[in-house]
Amino acid sequence: LKYDHQSRIVFVDGDRIDLRVEVGLMTRNIVIQGDDDSYRQDFGAHTIAVNGGTYRLENAELRRCGQAGLMGRYCAHHHMAGVQATSYIRSNSIHHSFQRAVTVHGTHRLRVERNFAYNIHGHTFFVEDGGERENIFEENLGVHTQQLFNMLMSDIKPATFWTSSPTNTWIHNVAAGCTHDGYWLELPGNPGGPSYTPDICPVHGPLIAFFNNTAHSNGVHGLRIYPTYLPLEDPCDGNSGPSPQYFHNFTSWHNGAHGIFGKMNGDLHHINSKLVENGDDELFWTKLESVVYNDDPHVSNLLAVGSLDPARPADGHGIFGPQNEFFYINGARFVNYATGVLASCAKCGEQSDLKQGGYTVRMANLRFLNSSIRVDWTPPYKQIFFDMDGSLTGFVNGTALPFYGFNNFPECPRMGVQYENGTVCNGTARVRKLLIEGVEPNELDFVTVQMNSSAGVGRIDFLPKERYGWVLPMVVRKTYSADFLNQVDYQTMILRYSEPEYVEQGEWMQLRFNYTDFRYEFQVQYPDSNGVLVESVDLGTALLPTDKIGTGRINPTTKVWDVMLSTAGTNANLMGSWPGPYQVFLKAIQCAPGMCQLPGEVP
Repeated sequence: LKYDHQSRIVFVDGDRIDLRVEVGLMTRNIVIQGDDDSYRQDFGAHTIAVNGGTYRLENAELRRCGQAGLMGRYCAHHHMAGVQATSYIRSNSIHHSFQRAVTVHGTHRLRVERNFAYNIHGHTFFVEDGGERENIFEENLGVHTQQLFNMLMSDIKPATFWTSSPTNTWIHNVAAGCTHDGYWLELPGNPGGPSYTPDICPVHGPLIAFFNNTAHSNGVHGLRIYPTYLPLEDPCDGNSGPSPQYFHNFTSWHNGAHGIFGKMNGDLHHINSKLVENGDDELFWTKLESVVYNDDPHVSNLLAVGSLDPARPADGHGIFGPQNEFFYINGARFVNYATGVLASCAKCGEQSDLKQGGYTVRMANLRFLNSSIRVDWTPPYKQIFFDMDGSLTGFVNGTALPFYGFNNFPECPRMGVQYENGTVCNGTARVRKLLIEGVEPNELDFVTVQMNSSAGVGRIDFLPKERYGWVLPMVVRKTYSADFLNQVDYQTMILRYSEPEYVEQGEWMQLRFNYTDFRYEFQVQYPDSNGVLVESVDLGTALLPTDKIGTGRINPTTKVWDVMLSTAGTNANLMGSWPGPYQVFLKAIQCAPGMCQLPGEVP
């Protein structure tokens, strides 16, 4: 061999990680095979059970099987076979296949157990249409899955275990040496082909079990959940609410990209994962959708190992968290990383997935072993990492975030390289997202906002996607002055304070907006305790933290308008409904009633 190959069991922080080479027996006494000319046209043997036929195959060898490019011609094929509780394919060797190893199509309750598949073209263990249910894939070993160029588009990027239906069981399987992915959940809205029905919705369906599976040495990802998996209580009722699904005890190592990769994922939970020396971020999650705020972590008891050699710590992230709110990590250890371990708001700075950021990520029970740089701030540089137990920042209820001068208060000092020169707030401070949108006239589009406070100054750029405006991470119980770096005055504006699930009673933030032209008054509406928009009060005195949300004060001498954002006069139970409890709607009134004349009019 040109390179050293190690087969070993390692212990990291007391955890046993099995990195031994799997051994599969290819030969059997009973052989089912294509003839000696099979290689000339990639045309081999195939076996099939259709329309209720029973299929039982055990301890046989299938080789030179599958017929490339011909639909339905696979080594072992269960085609529209219905319920197959008495059928099985177990303890077989399937190798040198021109097209797949085991296909489960329109079939339910089949057992696929202890099979060894080697050198297979296209998805190896394949669940086809999306309506298949209660099949069991247990203790199968798939090695060296290769691309197939004349079948499905996805076969160009094959997975050893591929499924269009989540409602099955995968336990104790191993996927090794695929050109692309070990496991791939690619779930349609409804089943395809002859299984089509509008009454089954795989993309929102339940996962029966994904437990103790392993992926290693694959070209791209260990586990790929792409493009979408948004599980719901009633899979075909979009209003039924999220349904949590759990991936337990997954081990993923030495894959070319991510140990776990998800694009648009919903209420998914990765528990007891061990991700070791993968080529890119160990866990990368692009978008978190269709979830609610609760105490069920999306990642728990994770062991992420950048390098097994402490003398050669790795680049990359242990976790690159998703866009959107409510992502929650409780229990994670990061071992031997040279760069920032934690990142969030995946792809938020890319045009294809542009997001405002400012999302709060809750974290607890973190440990950093030979990984001194704890965070990595990425575009658009607005992350809010809320430390529930002090394991990230050293402060219970502390917060880490990128540095902005306007947040540089004594309780939120700028830190060094450990926090990538960002800010760490102690447990007495809270950091919330402020959204400024609905600003007119259009001349203020793409204008930078400069925010000033007694602590300093910072600037935030306009972004046109997700929300058309500006988002800022800001320390609460402070007063800020906001300036649009443009000579045009604002006429309308919407201010939204944080997400109601995060807000604690007694929070407030005072905002001060300058203007140039004359203003008679500012009309402000806010949702009252019943969610009805009502007009706020414009005071002639200084604002107080106890003033109701939307309370304002105009100073015509200095041309400054102040507004209070607070929990006073609101109803936090309005969360999830429009307009929500913490929004104010502003309209500037330039003239007193009857005092504005059009050109040519006589006063």
